[in-house]
Amino acid sequence: MPRVLEIVEVDRPAPVWWCGVHGGAGESTLERLFRGSRASGHRWPIVRTGAPTPAVVLVARTDARGLRAVQRAMREHLESRVPVEVVGLVLMADAPGRLPRVLRDLAGVVGGTVPRVWSLPWVEAWRAGEVPSPANSPKEADRLAAELRVVLGLDRKGQVG
Repeated sequence: MPRVLEIVEVDRPAPVWWCGVHGGAGESTLERLFRGSRASGHRWPIVRTGAPTPAVVLVARTDARGLRAVQRAMREHLESRVPVEVVGLVLMADAPGRLPRVLRDLAGVVGGTVPRVWSLPWVEAWRAGEVPSPANSPKEADRLAAELRVVLGLDRKGQVG
């Protein structure tokens, strides 16, 4: 069976890697928002032997395609023993408003496969072409940054936020 996510050897460390599990997931948006973080280009970021295991946050849209892609990626991570530490999942809203029940239920199931889940709501300004920045980000982005700093043991200078 083909890999869900390819593997890429990375040469620069990062406190956290955003790994979009499908095209358009939002990993480059998160890289813009959080200083020091890196988007992995929809690939598992593997480091050379001896380097710290990369901390990875999976990223997906909240539509059925995105949520199913998280399931496939986590299955691959566990079965293939991909040498990364999945520290969580960011669910990026795929549309404004509340998720339909079927997607809320699926998100709940998917959320049970990762250590923690963060949700970022729809941001119309980003859709309209504004570059994602702390100034036009929802309060949930601040919470995500604060929680990641705790999970990763970073101070403000360690960035991510």
